[in-house]
Amino acid sequence: MASIALRVVAFASVWLPVNLTVHAADPTPIDASAMIIGDPAVQEDLRCTSKQKQDIRQLLDKLEQPIWVLRDWPPDKSRDRLAPLMAELQTGIDHILTPAQCKRFEQIQLQQRGPAALLDPDTSEAVGLSAHQNTQVRAVIEDTQAKLRKLGPMPAGEAEIRQYYRTLDDLRSREQDLLLAILDDEQKKAWAALRGKRFDLSRLQPLTVRAPELQDATAKEVWINSEPLSLAGVRGRVVIVHFWTFGCINCIRNYEWYKGWQRDFASKDVTLIGIHTPETTGERDGARLRAKVAEHGLSFPILIDNHRQNWDAWGNSMWPSVYLVDRVGRVRYWWYGELKWGGHDGEKHMRGRIEELLREPAPTSPPSGQQATPQNAGS
Repeated sequence: MASIALRVVAFASVWLPVNLTVHAADPTPIDASAMIIGDPAVQEDLRCTSKQKQDIRQLLDKLEQPIWVLRDWPPDKSRDRLAPLMAELQTGIDHILTPAQCKRFEQIQLQQRGPAALLDPDTSEAVGLSAHQNTQVRAVIEDTQAKLRKLGPMPAGEAEIRQYYRTLDDLRSREQDLLLAILDDEQKKAWAALRGKRFDLSRLQPLTVRAPELQDATAKEVWINSEPLSLAGVRGRVVIVHFWTFGCINCIRNYEWYKGWQRDFASKDVTLIGIHTPETTGERDGARLRAKVAEHGLSFPILIDNHRQNWDAWGNSMWPSVYLVDRVGRVRYWWYGELKWGGHDGEKHMRGRIEELLREPAPTSPPSGQQATPQNAGS
């Protein structure tokens, strides 16, 4: 019924090349690195004015959700929807920035994308890569991505996280060394010139996205255990949103962890919302759903999503899925599948992320951009 795949993800800068930009079997990958235009460090480097920052924020507010919902789509299915969105974003950026800023931003994009940018036809031509060198570059990138996927989700403990990042650094350093060995001296100079002055990529904040507002959620009859809620109405609290359906065994195995979070964070600024999106016709039956809720002692607010409006708005793709929304209403982390599957301790990991978000200050004004978080990525 539900996928048993497991993944924890942050909508982070690393998310873009892994899921959108680099597809080794795709000869014309779509570059999504323009999303980093909202990062404070990038805007500082570009010396953006207050007006430019405001215009960039408005542009991203319009486009980031439609781009985010395509995060799990395979390239052959997402291309037709993603390409015009990225083109609109790039056009907007070109309109907001000066020519000099545009040139510098292109350099930062190349640095952020890393070696994958060498697969672009224009970049490959500018560097002067031969067909054989292109094949070699692609092989190195494919090998590195395969090793990154084997790392799995980021662990929960501090020591384990440090080791995780050391491994990432080692893999990236190895990739860089192998790629430089493919280029001759003139090509190395050309590649360096395209990238321009070094930008400290460690300053990039993980990208976030404004959480989609709950859809078709104003009527009392679509709620169980609660009056109608909205994400705007719980702004200032950490919100756990999980998609489930009562006939899914993988969802059922997560019940105890949801109950634990509800119990342990009862005195904290945490709201747990279950969105029940049915997979089968029988799961659309409201009476059966209420009986299952009572049978399993589920007391958190539940939104009935029989028409999949919320499923689609969040771009969700499997049962169960858990999302963490920070105090300013932006999606920061998500986990696909059972929280404890195949030896992974997703409950511990997500609990740690909830505690992390709780330590952040409540907003004193409406959110206006990205929020700093420790970077987290999965495969």
